[in-house]
Amino acid sequence: MRKFVSAALIATMMGSTGCQSTRMAPVAQEELSEPCPAELQAQVKVFASGAPRTIPPELAVDTGLTNAVVGRRLLVSVSPSGAARGVRIISSALAATTFGGTFEGWAAIERDGTGRALDVSPGRLRIAPFLSGSTLQPQSISLDLLVVPGAMPVDEMAISAPQLWSQDRQPISGAGLQISLTQLRHFSVYDAVEATIKLEFVALGSRSASDRWECSIENHITLVDRAAVTPPLWDLRKSADRGRSEYWLALFDGRTGPFRAIFTSPADATGFARWLRQTHSTRAGAYQLGMFRPEYSDGARRTVPVDHSVIDSFQPASSDDLNNLVVGRLGEP
Repeated sequence: MRKFVSAALIATMMGSTGCQSTRMAPVAQEELSEPCPAELQAQVKVFASGAPRTIPPELAVDTGLTNAVVGRRLLVSVSPSGAARGVRIISSALAATTFGGTFEGWAAIERDGTGRALDVSPGRLRIAPFLSGSTLQPQSISLDLLVVPGAMPVDEMAISAPQLWSQDRQPISGAGLQISLTQLRHFSVYDAVEATIKLEFVALGSRSASDRWECSIENHITLVDRAAVTPPLWDLRKSADRGRSEYWLALFDGRTGPFRAIFTSPADATGFARWLRQTHSTRAGAYQLGMFRPEYSDGARRTVPVDHSVIDSFQPASSDDLNNLVVGRLGEP
């Protein structure tokens, strides 16, 4: 049982011929806060959901990351039922704690937020007071947030071939193909951002004015799903009859070593695969084509592109390898 102690200290300085006296006011009686009754706890529900939100232009920051910051609108609703409706509320606060990502540091209450204090730190958001009015009633609040998915950034090269076919619709030769590379940065792990929504409030008990009940209700939601944090990048991997693809396409540069083939659109990846099936070429301009085996984690729900996995498992591609390439989304097995 938590004890709340309120005390008043009044010091009066009385000066007279070098003599001073200090008088203290009596300490107020302790106010005890009891655990929330099970009936009240069961009759109060907290519902929450996250939806996409366009980032305001004034807050958009060019970080160089393809999946850096995600805008979200968080809707939180409190629904009391039965005897819980009308219970007097002394104080309240709502906290949102994230897992798999952080808050960017900005949040705004969509509608009138007068009288509410909003605090945002990387891993936690807090609103106090949260409940409006002096009694517990159904109510909702909507907040706009900026969420940063977790994991470390990784630098990679996206490839493009401006011309794969000649004017007479013949594929350009492997030796004559011009490949351009664009450096990009994205997060290395693509997974959902979860959040725990926790409402805490102190209610006035029913027996006397000194009774106080301290209640806490939680809900767990997916604030940002995997699809929203997966970067808009595509690759080519060897088709598999069942299960996940085991080998992905890579390019080998004699100066810098191998790097996986990444495309900024599925059309570019599809065109490159079609060109490979037409030419059976194991080279693309100055680069040798090969296959590598990526690392997987968390039951193949996501991939972690680590440089050494490309280097350690790279092997020259055969014509059969290049004839069986399919387009895949980066981060999907």
